[in-house]
Amino acid sequence: MVLAPYLDELYLAAAGQGARLERPGHGLSRSLEVRGPVALEQALLATGFPYVRNETVDHNTRLVGDFLKARCHGVRRAGSAAIDLCHVAAGKLDGYWEWRLRPWDTAAGALIAREAGALVTDFHGTEVMIPTDHVLAAAPGLHPVMKDIIGPVLAAAANSKEGDHEQ
Repeated sequence: MVLAPYLDELYLAAAGQGARLERPGHGLSRSLEVRGPVALEQALLATGFPYVRNETVDHNTRLVGDFLKARCHGVRRAGSAAIDLCHVAAGKLDGYWEWRLRPWDTAAGALIAREAGALVTDFHGTEVMIPTDHVLAAAPGLHPVMKDIIGPVLAAAANSKEGDHEQ
């Protein structure tokens, strides 16, 4: 469950049972399914920045630039990994990535996104039950495109002193 009271949104999922969006103040409820296929040029993406910004800020700002140079539709930053993952599930976002996360940032949102059909992996493309350190979530058709753009930055991070803290 992820609650966004300021949006009047309650996201719900259970393993193998799909995902739902409830809007209690409006009496609305609907099943969630990721949008797709979406070309990168039409994709609205999101990211976040860790609280300890000196650890990954250069890598993430490079990724923002790389996605914009690759002509994605836009990049947003809302501030909540859980809600960004839910917005991928709801089709409000097409993809999301972020560095340096913790299980409490991703556990509920990752399940909701997966139950809606998103691929939720680490930056290497490995599916993990609860993403930590870094997460990539997108519709199946967009996920490999995003992973390919992230790959060189991840490799650079692994070769730098900063990157040693990421792995």
